[in-house]
Amino acid sequence: DDLIKISGPLAFEKADRDAKPIESTANIHYRTEYNRIANQVRKDIPDLAPEYLDVEVYLRAISKGEIKDGDRILSQSDHARTLKDPDQVQQYIEQVKAKVPGYRQYKQDIATAKAQNTKDRKAYEGLAQSVRTEMGDLKPGPLDVEICIRLTLDNPNLEGILAQSDWVKSRPTSEDKTIYIQSIQNAASQVIQTREAIQAQQAQDRSDYETLAKRVRNTPVQLSTELVDAQIHWIADHEGKPGDGDRFLSQSDRVRTLKDPEQVAAYIEHIKTQAPQYQQQRIDAAKAQAQAQEQAIAQAAEGAQRDGDQVMYQNFATKVKKK
Repeated sequence: DDLIKISGPLAFEKADRDAKPIESTANIHYRTEYNRIANQVRKDIPDLAPEYLDVEVYLRAISKGEIKDGDRILSQSDHARTLKDPDQVQQYIEQVKAKVPGYRQYKQDIATAKAQNTKDRKAYEGLAQSVRTEMGDLKPGPLDVEICIRLTLDNPNLEGILAQSDWVKSRPTSEDKTIYIQSIQNAASQVIQTREAIQAQQAQDRSDYETLAKRVRNTPVQLSTELVDAQIHWIADHEGKPGDGDRFLSQSDRVRTLKDPEQVAAYIEHIKTQAPQYQQQRIDAAKAQAQAQEQAIAQAAEGAQRDGDQVMYQNFATKVKKK
């Protein structure tokens, strides 16, 4: 009334149009409740998709009060307050309610994914520790390759476990992660093929070693283990290809008890130094065999001579008796 008296009806109408309505005490209460619940949701579920924020707020509101409280709190949400038409506000509230079944499935999927993620992380850490115990500290790439090999390439959860690698997590995009995991799988496949080829060659070398060992031990001279290996090395290098001696010795009984590659290399080098002694043993064995043969021949000749003399004596004796 004072405004009309002072400024006139037109000024009053303009002021009335521009004036902001005073919020009711109830709206302030529900707005405060919405902010409180929304902030708690953001804290509890930091990775919640934005379209589900008001759905979670609504579910929490009705879990502690009446369904109407949920509607009233939603009417004071950030989005609802941008709507001027009450019908639009009510339509938005109904849209939020319609999302509840899908949101519950979404939460179930998230919980399942988190549980699987925890399981995968535990599996990855266990495999990583096993690799480090067996092979020492490895760089991230080789470590993941060994883990991939232990998982086997047909493991249905291979990618999920490899995704727990710190190296994978450091990749900026999902595409980078996929490319890295694929490269690890390819590298693991190549390593498996290489190791299978090595194992096949080692099996053949072991068979060749055992064959030569039987041949070497078939001698009148008793050879020590080292001299047996020395002879095998010499035969392999002289009757086979260069390098066969080292490969065959790498599968010897003695070497197979050694775990340190440096010890294996040292033993093979040591065996090579036994060659002169081995050669002397071969010479001694050949001499002993030749002497044995000569002695057998001499004994046979002496026996024949003795038998011949006996026959001649008996012939002469017969003649004497006749005379």
